[in-house]
Amino acid sequence: GGWARAMYARLGRYDESETELARADDAYRSFEAYVRHRARTGAQTVFGGIGEALIGYWRRRDLDDAQLLSYFALFLLTGLDTLTHAIGNTLWYLGNDPGVYATLRAAPWRASYAFDETLRLWGPVRTCVRNLENEVAITDTVLPEGATVFLLVHAANRDRRRIRDPNHFRWDRRGAAFLSFGAGPHGCMGTALGRMIGTLLFSTIAHHCASLSATPGGDDAELIPSLPILGLTSVKLFATAAVDEREGGAENELADPSPVR
Repeated sequence: GGWARAMYARLGRYDESETELARADDAYRSFEAYVRHRARTGAQTVFGGIGEALIGYWRRRDLDDAQLLSYFALFLLTGLDTLTHAIGNTLWYLGNDPGVYATLRAAPWRASYAFDETLRLWGPVRTCVRNLENEVAITDTVLPEGATVFLLVHAANRDRRRIRDPNHFRWDRRGAAFLSFGAGPHGCMGTALGRMIGTLLFSTIAHHCASLSATPGGDDAELIPSLPILGLTSVKLFATAAVDEREGGAENELADPSPVR
């Protein structure tokens, strides 16, 4: 987590202080030493999982040293900050929209819809970069082969040409295409995990919290200084505990028959 925060803080920034640069460099050297040590001592300690598979490919020379480091960075680091901001952003939105939370509270089974829609509005990825292997036609423009393209994911999730009423939360937007987790072969490998965590969190809060609020307010939100990552610098939640999961035992017609506990 410390490595991820230190290195992610540099993404999309060109105004870092010498102290910030040194901190990121120290984090990378520490991370690099960890990967190299684990690769060379893996026969003594087997961790299993994707890391062990990557080391296996490296030992068979299917990955070189640079690729091993890159893949470890991809699996160990890239999901941490994006998931952190996905949770922070969506809970911040939920705590600032009492109408949405009241509906979710009355029907916790809607948690997956609520998480998807808040993630569309406030997903953690603002932009990503692609190098084109072939030319791509977009409206009246042709992007040439080999071009480096900046994809504005956050803007696409609010595109009026694709999405009706794009800047507002709508419960009836089920199944609408959104790009918070990417799409197609470039979709995020952590999509299922991210949606599971978000849905479980929203459902649990709806069952246990009678009311929810969050700071900062919508007009006071401060974003981290990053071009690719969209995240708030700080989010605080304030909740009132429910008497029980059914507001004193009253049966709720909209409740999921198998609530998450």
